[in-house]
Amino acid sequence: MKRWLLLVLLLPLSLAAYQYEPVLLETQAKLAPRLLMMSEGVEKGPADLLSICVIYEAGEGEVADAFAGMVRSAYPDGWKGMRIRIVKSRYEALETRCDRCELLFFLNADEEKVRRAVSYATAHKKLTMAYENRFLEYGVLMSLHVGRSVRPYLNLQQAKEAGIHFSSGLKRISKFLELPKETP
Repeated sequence: MKRWLLLVLLLPLSLAAYQYEPVLLETQAKLAPRLLMMSEGVEKGPADLLSICVIYEAGEGEVADAFAGMVRSAYPDGWKGMRIRIVKSRYEALETRCDRCELLFFLNADEEKVRRAVSYATAHKKLTMAYENRFLEYGVLMSLHVGRSVRPYLNLQQAKEAGIHFSSGLKRISKFLELPKETP
């Protein structure tokens, strides 16, 4: 039964214009609430609620629905006594749809849209996480590094600018974005 449900949830991923790896998306869905709890400086909502906004492009609403379903499936009763609320928004409407969310999860988009979303998130002290590692270069705070193991990938420079701090435990298990150093 679980395999059938997973197949039904993942079928829309193959219909999207951009190809998403279902296992990676599911792993991110499982880790997003935990990573949110391991960060400080994020403007938090009610103490018993974690709010995640999934941001997507036109034509990828099915992928956003699948990701939301994966989070709900991973945490049907919430996490550690906290309810989990999932909001979905197109990039163009994130300022109004995601205003009460603590974590913004970015699906694929062009650089300009991602940078605008990061600017909004930084100004409002929201944690950002992306499906794509390359979005770290645009200012997103976290993604996942897939190698021999799966580890969080953090953008500490942008986190410092945003006033967001990660727990020492999260830093210990993470990989860090290394931007080229500017020459004088």
